[in-house]
Amino acid sequence: MNCSYYEYSFIVPVYNTEKYVGKCIESILKQGECCELILVDDGSTDSSGNICDFYARQYERIKVFHNKNSGPGAARNFGLDKASGNYVIFVDSDDYVSNGLIEYLDRGYADRSADLTFFNIIKKFSDGRLEPMAEGLKKDEIYGKPMNKVLKVISECSKFPASIGGKIIKRDVLIKNNIRFKEGIVGEDIDWTLQLVCSINSADVYPEESYYYRISPGTRRSYGSVKSMCDHLGVLEEWTEKAKEKTTNKYILSFLSYQYAVFLPFYGSLSTEERVPYTKRIKKLRFLLSYGKTKKIKLIRLAVSLLGINEASKLLYRYVMKRDEANA
Repeated sequence: MNCSYYEYSFIVPVYNTEKYVGKCIESILKQGECCELILVDDGSTDSSGNICDFYARQYERIKVFHNKNSGPGAARNFGLDKASGNYVIFVDSDDYVSNGLIEYLDRGYADRSADLTFFNIIKKFSDGRLEPMAEGLKKDEIYGKPMNKVLKVISECSKFPASIGGKIIKRDVLIKNNIRFKEGIVGEDIDWTLQLVCSINSADVYPEESYYYRISPGTRRSYGSVKSMCDHLGVLEEWTEKAKEKTTNKYILSFLSYQYAVFLPFYGSLSTEERVPYTKRIKKLRFLLSYGKTKKIKLIRLAVSLLGINEASKLLYRYVMKRDEANA
């Protein structure tokens, strides 16, 4: 079957994932003829770009663009500019989606009139283990509810759903609200998701396990990088200021509380000398922990209260490193 237009645009930034990008592409091709696939090769130095070209020669609905390396935020923005579908789905090139994602969506498993639909993310470890992301979103708590209620529910999740994958968004919402990724920073997903949830008027949850997020040793881990810490800190500071201007500020502060807790191990990974320029800024944002709703954040708040930010952040860094080693 050929479609006269594309209903869905899958946008995939590609950078040096020759081992996985084929599976990612094939999983999207299985979604049907009404789905276009936009592959943005972000200056890959391995064979990823050639693999993209190989598939594009076989399928008209695949568009490939080869750009100089500018980071995933820039690649996603570029892909969005090239998209034509009514809905946008971002997928990382080392991840993949389940075969029936669009089929079941079209059958009514979620309301396509919603501005944003969350779907379940499954972490896939290098040994083949599968584990839910554990964001805890429930359809009956979000679908058809006023946005204040939706934001309240999201703010109480065990994990703030900041992942770029696992979302179906109306393209018009992204365009009309000028929702773009910050380019050249680490943590662009936090800023982008906050822009998104502050702009939508409706949301739904697609209950199936649909997005597989590949966890490899060292994947997406940037502890020990001063740039990573600076970028995350900048996003936290910017959104703390924005929260003062929004009627939904208490929910935004709850989101930021979670991200501040996630941020602390970055600070804890740095040497004493590296921390000095940032200590005052980090202590100024400590109040965010008081807005945390989950047991984990309350425990972190207690640790900071008892040990201070420096020692608590070191302890959190040691904890996440051991956890990641156990899951590698």
